[in-house]
Amino acid sequence: MWIRRLSELLLVAAIGLLAGPASGAPSTGGDPFADYRERFKQGMDRYQAGAFTEAIGYWEPIYGELGEQKGYRLAYNLGVAYQELGEATRAAEHLQSFLAQVDARSSHGEAQPAIVEREASDAKDRIAALTTSRGRIHVDPGNPPRAVQVDAMAPRLAAFVAWVSPGKHSVTFAAGTPAAESTELEVHAGELVEVAPYPAPAAAPAPIAAPPAPRGLTTPAAARSLHLETVHPLPPALLWVGGALTLAAGGASIALESNAWSLHDRYAKESPIPPGDAASFDTARGWAYGGIGTTLALGAITAGLLTWYFAGTTEREVRVAPGGVAARF
Repeated sequence: MWIRRLSELLLVAAIGLLAGPASGAPSTGGDPFADYRERFKQGMDRYQAGAFTEAIGYWEPIYGELGEQKGYRLAYNLGVAYQELGEATRAAEHLQSFLAQVDARSSHGEAQPAIVEREASDAKDRIAALTTSRGRIHVDPGNPPRAVQVDAMAPRLAAFVAWVSPGKHSVTFAAGTPAAESTELEVHAGELVEVAPYPAPAAAPAPIAAPPAPRGLTTPAAARSLHLETVHPLPPALLWVGGALTLAAGGASIALESNAWSLHDRYAKESPIPPGDAASFDTARGWAYGGIGTTLALGAITAGLLTWYFAGTTEREVRVAPGGVAARF
């Protein structure tokens, strides 16, 4: 596979940002793209040092700000970094996104630089290698969608393909809820397996209304008091609590991330950086990552509860006698 030099990667970032800046890009002095280039270089420094997770921590925010179309060149870098970490699913998703954008530009007659053509060739080789060495699980979340978890991966609500090592794997629908359904399957290298949830039970037919009683006659009280009652699997207040906790965790993670970057900007001016300052920044960054992880976990739990709330709603017949509720069915 083609290995890119640091100088080439920095050139890629500079050309890519100038060719397609995001709206509202941060500005540093007279150069509106200096911040992107500096952050990319910091990530590249970490990549070259073998700290792939930290490199991704620099690059993912840039990719999110630029978007899939304008930041497509960075999708290749992220795909390679995720592959270095052994995260095949995220690696394949980023590499495929990069190739899709390259194909879209080529179909519109847009000439591609030679370095992009080499990256596209390398991305195809990497996808081919993953396809040969890994198995794939195509997950359909069902309708209504349920949060789906493959092994220990983060649950997802949308359809996706999980790239997994050959062997046995667990797929759980409505993960984290009492309605969770798990299935075990074995996937072989090069194999694509389709997985979908069990069909929801058919709804009970609506009761046939009794014909109106002839004028002058009285309908029995039991028949007149029969009606349907909607039953939810959990109280709505639990959804509000989950949403509030997710929002609170999100706000806290934003504050922690802002503090970490503030320390980074302050300590970056120090040369050399005192060990105490470096430790302070690492601690702040750890708290920020923890806040983001907590927010994602709470969001996934709340989404699962919301799915369960609607998917588990049922109706039952209730007959009210003169003295109160006589029976439930």
